[in-house]
Amino acid sequence: MNQKKLAYWIFKCLSIFMSLGLLLFIYFQFQIYHEIQMLSVKDDLRKNSKIAQYILSSRLVGISDSPSSCNYYCQKIAAMTDMRISLITENGVVIGDSLHGSNYRLDIKINLNEYSQTYDTASGQNILSLTIPFEHKLKNSVFYLRLSKQFRDNWESLRVFLSQSSLAILSFICIIILSSAIISGIINESIQQLVNSINEIITGNTMIKVPSSDFFEFWVLGDALKKMTNKLHENQLELRKYNAQWEMIFETMHEGIIVLDHLRNVTVINNAAKHFLGLSLTENYSGKPVLEINRNYELNSLIDSLTSVRGKTDDFSELELTSDVNKSSKYIVSGVDVEIETDQPHGHVLVFTDVTRIKELERVRQQFFDNVSHELKTPITIIQGIIESLPECIENNPGQSTKFIQMIKNNTKRINTIIDDLFHLAKLDQGDQMIYKKFKRQDIKLTVERAIASVSNKINDKDIKLKETLNSIEVFGNHGLLEEAIRNIIENAITYSFKGSILEIESVSNIDSIELHIKDYGIGMSPEECCRIFERFYRVDKSRDRHSGGSGLGLAIVKHIVRIHQGNVTVSSTEGEGSLFKITLPVNSDVYTESHQVFDRFL
Repeated sequence: MNQKKLAYWIFKCLSIFMSLGLLLFIYFQFQIYHEIQMLSVKDDLRKNSKIAQYILSSRLVGISDSPSSCNYYCQKIAAMTDMRISLITENGVVIGDSLHGSNYRLDIKINLNEYSQTYDTASGQNILSLTIPFEHKLKNSVFYLRLSKQFRDNWESLRVFLSQSSLAILSFICIIILSSAIISGIINESIQQLVNSINEIITGNTMIKVPSSDFFEFWVLGDALKKMTNKLHENQLELRKYNAQWEMIFETMHEGIIVLDHLRNVTVINNAAKHFLGLSLTENYSGKPVLEINRNYELNSLIDSLTSVRGKTDDFSELELTSDVNKSSKYIVSGVDVEIETDQPHGHVLVFTDVTRIKELERVRQQFFDNVSHELKTPITIIQGIIESLPECIENNPGQSTKFIQMIKNNTKRINTIIDDLFHLAKLDQGDQMIYKKFKRQDIKLTVERAIASVSNKINDKDIKLKETLNSIEVFGNHGLLEEAIRNIIENAITYSFKGSILEIESVSNIDSIELHIKDYGIGMSPEECCRIFERFYRVDKSRDRHSGGSGLGLAIVKHIVRIHQGNVTVSSTEGEGSLFKITLPVNSDVYTESHQVFDRFL
């Protein structure tokens, strides 16, 4: 669309209006000028008529004077007054005329004391005439004295007027042009300042200072623009805050999200989705086709299926995928067909939910129930078999009954141990408040010595040589639980050590923590077994552990106790050479919040 500039339009309108005003001014001035000219001619005719009367009355004795005398005096008067003088009888006979002579009849209607206007075809001029009565004093006769004078017509008067006032008109035209240019320039400058401010606002600069104007109309417009700018700035800050919050939530959420437009180009993708697809976290993928960043056939098939379910009640699709980056990671991908923009074709939203942890927990839970069932079923089966055989044994071999009863006691004790340990683990899992109420500062050396004393019989039974290198340092914690954890590790070391081997217990002080090293020289473990040693019911040598009466939960309890104290427990081992357990505990941590009490229930 061809737009016109306001400044040009204002300049044009002002020029037109002022030009029309100039024309009207010239027209009225010309009328005044023409009227003044007519009045001047009439006044000359009136004055000169009196002069002519006086001369003719005093110079002409009578009408019988020769025509040449009349012509002479008429011409003389005409030369004096620059007018045509005619002397006419009552019958219309000219007896004297300054231009054509005498003795001819003037065929005109005589209007006394009135001005008459005629056009002289010979000279092509307008003639203004005045006829007055002239009385001869001697003859008592009435004659008519006619005075005529040329005057300019309208066009000639206009030409003369314009030539005389041309400089003034040109000056006025220049003033019109200059005034129009100045006014339009001022208006254009004010408008341009507002336009520049608006353009800055369009680019997002809402902090710009809107210029003020001395003109009321532009001041009102500028004030409205200021209010709009302030409101836009407030909305922009609010929007930035909202976007920052949304981006923070979007980028930190665990679920991966990909939004596709109707052409299947990426609109939005967060870091979790990039991680799942093995993409760079720093690269921008907006606008790229989804096939360019994803080569997974199943995922592309899911996207294809979204269009087919559009408009149905269950208008979403779902499948389980394995991550291309980490094959152990499992994801549930949910896709839905959505209307991203009004009156635009539908796009797609894909949500990636990491279910690796859930799958692992399901596996561990199932394994836990299997282990519990197995651990309880074994002694129960033994007890059941003994009970079934006991009547026959008492009848046929009474001496064996004592042995069977002892076996029943041992397996019953084992069942009770397993149940007690399970209840103990449940309390640790739930973060029983009584655990934290028993936190106090105590020398860790004393706690270790108590744990050693509680298993001294087992140490002596296997003739194990104990080497202690302990430092005195206070640790804030539940020392009853810490003693239990240390005892469980020592018992585990004794169980899997050879008779007469060495058991080393050492404490190492750091700046803000203490490490307890418990090293045995027993059968050791493989790296795979080291990774699972703290799982519930996991045993390196199942037959040996069951023979010792253990529940298979001791090291799992150790892990939970250490975690309650914000510590860490690790193991390193070599098959055939023994194992080294390290417990790391903080020294100066007095605060234990709820977040520190949360840990895995099933690992």
